[in-house]
Amino acid sequence: MLNAKHLLGVMPSHEVSDNENGSYLQEEVEMNRGIFKRRALYMAVASALAVPATANAVEVSVSGHVNRAILFADDGFDSDVMQSDNAQSVSRFRITGSSELGVAGMRVGVNLETAWASNTTSNVTIKGRNGNATGNDVSFDIQHSNLWFSGGWGTLTLGHAATAYDGIADASQAGPVFLAGTTNGATMGSSITFKRTGNATFNLGDGRGTTVGNAYESFAGGCQGILRYDTPALGPLTASVSVSDNESWQAGVVLDTSFAGTNIVLGGGYEDLENDVEDSGAIGISERWGVNLGVAFPQGSNFTVAYSGGGFRNGNGNNGADTLQSEGRTLYLQLGHQWGHNALAVEYGQADSDGQVAAGTVDHEATVWGIGFTHALSGPRVQLFAGYRNVDLEVQNVTGIEDVDLFQMGARVRF
Repeated sequence: MLNAKHLLGVMPSHEVSDNENGSYLQEEVEMNRGIFKRRALYMAVASALAVPATANAVEVSVSGHVNRAILFADDGFDSDVMQSDNAQSVSRFRITGSSELGVAGMRVGVNLETAWASNTTSNVTIKGRNGNATGNDVSFDIQHSNLWFSGGWGTLTLGHAATAYDGIADASQAGPVFLAGTTNGATMGSSITFKRTGNATFNLGDGRGTTVGNAYESFAGGCQGILRYDTPALGPLTASVSVSDNESWQAGVVLDTSFAGTNIVLGGGYEDLENDVEDSGAIGISERWGVNLGVAFPQGSNFTVAYSGGGFRNGNGNNGADTLQSEGRTLYLQLGHQWGHNALAVEYGQADSDGQVAAGTVDHEATVWGIGFTHALSGPRVQLFAGYRNVDLEVQNVTGIEDVDLFQMGARVRF
């Protein structure tokens, strides 16, 4: 029968009779010693397995910024002033971290980043109920949610991250002046609609609405759920390739070098989205490509030249058939200068779109010019910005189209 001593693993005491020798007692003592040794070993192993789960966790850091702007927009008939979040780099909260993996000199890292924006400059509209509990008010979009492994063989990224084509068509050597809206793209005032004679709206000619964002297409990349591989630096050259849902894929190559104090960055890339557009059943970019050259001189002056293009397809098309709607090309020029805590740049861009007879679409051309300025305060991590842009649109067989004028000013505070 078991008693408490049995349950504790201690053998019960035994009285040695007169006719027994002392060997039995010695065996009992040795057996008890063995039990205690095994128990001590079990406890040591359990402790060793438990401790690394905390000690080896990846250490992370928290960062982000709040980026607010006051946007003025005028479509030739109406105007408005809007409290906005700057869509050039929306307010966000970021958690990043990395650690030695302990295998072949590799590292592992994580990146979680979420937009905390309201009333972005890419969503607001003239005379819209911006900031009044509409769909334009809030944005808690995922910017990044990925993990990565790196070593002498390169870097492998898994999750929601920048594709291999991202950062090609809209790269710049002008520094933080992009905050002012001076960049190859149309995020500032993207949802503002063009008007024509009589304050009338019209169609862009390829089935899409005549917004600033649709009219001026830079064919820049973005973030998706991807598997991405980046080569290690091959001298001044790096290459990337990524794949995403619906058999979409992207590739990019960047040459980054210096000569006599002048930094030269040349990049090129391609993205195939045809299957994604077909599955969506709507008009969208089926492919895009871009090349970009940026040069920054040691005295602070810089220039950027970008040329990009792509095709728009209708996933439904005529009678359910996939149909090419238009093909476009965009040329962008930027000239800038940085001195002290300041950056200034002027820009010019022209986006041409060729309609397709088979799809019944027509040509259109959008032209932008603008100027932007930023100043960084010497103390806290604060950047002040102001920028102006004019957007002109011409659509085949449509007359009396008014320009759109945009001006924004604000501040970005980083933490």
